[in-house]
Amino acid sequence: MEPTDAPEFASLLQTTLEVYDRACGPMVVELWWRALARYPIQAVRAAFSAHIQDPGRGTFPPKPADILRRLQRGTPEERALLAWSAVERAIRQVGPYSSVVFEDPVTQHVVHHLGGWIHLCATPSERDLEFQGKEFAARYATLVSHPPSEPPPPLPGLLERDQLAHGGPPGRHPVCRIARTGIPKILKDPPPPPLSASETDGGLSQGRGQESTDGVAALEIAS
Repeated sequence: MEPTDAPEFASLLQTTLEVYDRACGPMVVELWWRALARYPIQAVRAAFSAHIQDPGRGTFPPKPADILRRLQRGTPEERALLAWSAVERAIRQVGPYSSVVFEDPVTQHVVHHLGGWIHLCATPSERDLEFQGKEFAARYATLVSHPPSEPPPPLPGLLERDQLAHGGPPGRHPVCRIARTGIPKILKDPPPPPLSASETDGGLSQGRGQESTDGVAALEIAS
């Protein structure tokens, strides 16, 4: 979750606990926040709702472990929300230049089916990105229920695509591994080219290259 989600999270937790006639003070909210902060608010909301509707576990007030269990082993729809949050975070923080490898192989497949990493990063507006998210969630839920037998396809970025198109040597392009929570880790990071208007105008990506002292670029990625 982002800091801006804190008021919604506090309201969600307090309302949920009121269903079970339990009070919730600021310190309790803080403990819950620390336990669940790495997950997107949409997935957290869905996990609380699923707990309340559970005929077995839902008869007792939730503990952080109950919600974490649902976030980690949720329904296909809940897992799709979590996966899309990771993709959206990577779009904004990594951008189209780096190739990406998602820790979740189903996510890797779905991004490929949606046109690939470069295409997804070029989504022109928030409204279009919301539509892409719905399409992603639908395809993800289907693939989770019927996992593909083939290995995850590669998701090249602009540098790798252009390098291969010009017959350049393989391996000289940045690659980021994206965790299931959306936090990227740089695997390989050579210098990116200057940004061009034709490749960046209209897209939502904010990932950029920054020169380091040894001539190797470092992607500016928020944690």
